[in-house]
Amino acid sequence: MTENRPAVAVVLAAGQGVRMRSKRAKVLHEVCGLPMLAFVLDAVRDAGVGDTVVVIGYGAGEVRARFADWDHPLRWVEQTEQKGTGHAVMVTEPELAGFDGDMVVVCGDNPLLSADTVAQVIERHRAEKASCTVVTAEVADPTGYGRIARAPDGSVERIVEQRDASEDEKKIREINSGNYVFDARELFEGLKEITPDNDQREYLLTDVVAVLRRRGRRVMSQAAPDASEVLGINSREQLAQAGKILQQRIQKRLMEAGITIVDPQTTFIGPRVEIGTDTVVLPFTAIMGPSRVGSECRIGPFAYVRAGSTIADGTDLSGFKEIGR
Repeated sequence: MTENRPAVAVVLAAGQGVRMRSKRAKVLHEVCGLPMLAFVLDAVRDAGVGDTVVVIGYGAGEVRARFADWDHPLRWVEQTEQKGTGHAVMVTEPELAGFDGDMVVVCGDNPLLSADTVAQVIERHRAEKASCTVVTAEVADPTGYGRIARAPDGSVERIVEQRDASEDEKKIREINSGNYVFDARELFEGLKEITPDNDQREYLLTDVVAVLRRRGRRVMSQAAPDASEVLGINSREQLAQAGKILQQRIQKRLMEAGITIVDPQTTFIGPRVEIGTDTVVLPFTAIMGPSRVGSECRIGPFAYVRAGSTIADGTDLSGFKEIGR
């Protein structure tokens, strides 16, 4: 980050996720063997934001318990009534009383968001001396998403929800991801001016953009380099799609580090797996994390390595084997 200015992450993780058709809190549904919330927490930490507040609601106790031994400190704030994204940020004000810095607001159901993109939006926000910077993306089909309407100078004029968009605005392919950086003081001041005057009767965080613009403040944007980064999870189908994308990222990183994966489509490797160079992973193999596989190993085909396993250098696990506890 370019400025020695404090930053805090606020992760919105209070929703049930009705379309998941589950009793479990949405952010606890797993992608590649980890709750989707874990990927979001990793992204903000790896972007250099060490202070994290998680807003929880539905299944709050279960979420706390799942992350009780998380590898970096978390602060929890409960949203007892889910009244929209703006309200979710409002309930953090007592916890963040007196904070004067940048607030990174991200969605807990957005596991594809990368640390690089979080770092870039913070950099852009500070370089532009903005009051708000929105993470956006260009998508082929923007239906259902808020559109980014721009002022003549290229700044963000407003975020137009699908239901409120004109025919011309509906043609805009640049969308709001729901992830932002705000000046914290201006955000909390702006939240006091929004109302639940909409179809859902909710306080919407996007309405703060209009408040800031009315005050003459600067609202900017940072485009995600890959539109897949802003895909939220609202259904089991989307969960599977996100898992496929994450698996591609995991395997690409490993192959670039000197590991051979013979058939990526029939291989599963968890995000907390370490593999040494010149190891070959053959088809129909699953390696669950956290695990450590040494160098110059041969794993598979048809091998299952359980979480917590350690495999020594040069090990041959070929053929219908299950390893671990």
